[in-house]
Order: sequence, then C-alpha cells, then structure tokens
Amino acid sequence: GTDEGVWRMRNGTFRYFWGKRWLPGNRVRAIAVDDTNRAWIATDDGVAMIEERTMTLPEKAEHYEQITSARHSRSGWIAGCALKTPGRPEDGFVHHASDNDGLWTAIYVAAEAFRYAATRDPAAAEAGRKSLNALLDLVRLSGYPGFPVRAIIRKGESVSGYDPDETVRVPGETDKIWYESPSHPGVLCKGDTSSDELDGHYFAWYVYHELAATKEEKQEIARVCRAVTDNLLSHDFTLVGHTGRKTRWGVFGPKYLNEDPQWVEERGLNSLELLCYLKVAHHICGDARFAEAYEMLIRDHHYLINTLLYRRGTPWWAVNFSDDELAYCVYHPLLMLEKAPDRRTVLLR
Repeated sequence: GTDEGVWRMRNGTFRYFWGKRWLPGNRVRAIAVDDTNRAWIATDDGVAMIEERTMTLPEKAEHYEQITSARHSRSGWIAGCALKTPGRPEDGFVHHASDNDGLWTAIYVAAEAFRYAATRDPAAAEAGRKSLNALLDLVRLSGYPGFPVRAIIRKGESVSGYDPDETVRVPGETDKIWYESPSHPGVLCKGDTSSDELDGHYFAWYVYHELAATKEEKQEIARVCRAVTDNLLSHDFTLVGHTGRKTRWGVFGPKYLNEDPQWVEERGLNSLELLCYLKVAHHICGDARFAEAYEMLIRDHHYLINTLLYRRGTPWWAVNFSDDELAYCVYHPLLMLEKAPDRRTVLLR
C-alpha cells in the first residue's frame, strides 16, 4: 500500500489499483488478505474490499451484458457514459453521443448475433434487433441518401458530446459538423463520418444478416446497405454527406490511395476496407455493379495487392491499435465471402 493506491505482484507481474474504481481514497493505511482471495484495504476515506471471483464465460458475459443494457445503451446506440458522482453508480449517469456511436453499436450488434447463433437465446435476438435498428437509423434519419452519421440526438435530450459550434477544416472551407436532419426535424446529426464507422456498419450488417436476421430485416439491411454503397460509388469511392464534399476519413478511391502521397499510409487498410464493403454489398443486395467495382479495383488498381501493405513500413508514431480493430471488422466478412483460392492466399497473408 502507498500514498497513491495499491500495488500487487504475482508471479513477477505487477497490477496497480488506484482511484474511485477501486478505492474510496488513494492514501493506504493498512492491508489485510483473507483466505477467500479478498483483500481488505484501509484508506484515508474508508475501507475497500477487492475480490477475485471465478466465473464461467457465460457468467462473465452476463455480467457485462447487464452493465451494457443498464448504462451504455441509449435508445439502442452503444456508447460511453459518465457517472454523475465518481464512484457512485447508484447516483445515475449521463450518456455520451460520440464520434463512434456507429462503430461501438455495430460491434455490439455483431456480438449479439454471434450470441444468438450459439445459444438461440431470445434475449440475444431482442438486444441485437434493438441496436440494429438504432444502427440503421444513423443512415435512415440523416437526411442524405446513403450517409450514415456518427451520432444522433434529439432536441431536448440530455447527453454530453453535443457542440453546435464544432467544425472540421477542409481545404479552403470550414464546415459545421453537427446539423439538423432535413428529413426529420428535431433530429440533430453529427457528420464528418469516418472509415471507422463504415467498417462497423458493414461488419454488423453482414454478421447479423447471416446469423440472426428475419426475412424482413434482411430486406431492410439490403436497402440501407445499397444506399450507402451507392453513395461511395457515386462519389469516386469517397463518402459524401451534408457538406456535399467527402468527409475527412471516408476516402477509398484509387486516385487517393494509389496516387496521392498524403494517403500512402492508409493504402493497405483502406483498400481492404473498400473490398470488404463491395463484397458484403454484393452478397446482401445482389447488385451486379458492386461485384463489377470489386473486380475493377483488383484488376485495374491492384487493390488486392494493396492489402499486403497493411502494417508495412508504417512509422512507429502512426501505429494505432484502433486500426487493428478496423482490420478485424473488415477481414472477417471478406474472408467469409471471398472463395477464390488465389485471392484468399493474398488476403490470408
């Protein structure tokens, strides 16, 4: 015990406990350990008990499911929240409308679809369906065809993260990021959507479509997926929303990834992303133009070979663990759908 929390060493590995997550106060006066793996820690602001409890994987999953549904689901969108009083969950919390409402919600949708496929638990289907509809609403309520916004709040809703003056700079312009949906008055949308969000959408659409969707849900997923993919095809493989220009990070076209030095570090991942989008769209929607674009990018713009550049020559300061998360989201559907042995050999590398 120290004046700044508690350290534990076990088998040569340290773990550190500090702050309201673990202790009522950080200045430690005494420690006692009982024979049931519980540590009793006397601090300057009270006594803490830290316990290790053996759980099965289903029990652990249920523990986090309860936390997610109770605190982190805002009308089906999965995002962070802040406790009103640090250390006291019982005092309530404030939801956050974040840049990544789409991505976090999408990963949850896919997780519930996997859970449903494994267990046939109706609760998994219900939770996945609620968040799927929230995910689809990021497109359906945006007011612009095929444009998934980062986040949505309704006027008067009490959330953090909304700044009406937040802007994004693009060459020669400064755009407001938040706008009111032209198709749904009272719905405030956060634009400037990134590749992170698209990766999540296509991942969730694919996994839920394959493992949990009803016939009607498959039709609605296809309708939304078609609209978003057409947005990309109509704008030289860039994502365009309320500004009428491409977003900062929604950029996937050959003239950027293959020819613009500013985008060379994104070439591997963004090529992988676009191939996934087109493969998923063709699988779900059946539109030949998506398969034709997929073949054209591989044949004429070496997008399959581009994927080998992922993590190649990336400077240490540009390595971002979140890029790996994005790669996971897109290579799963792509490897499930691409059956050609020669192409799989490249993708597996």
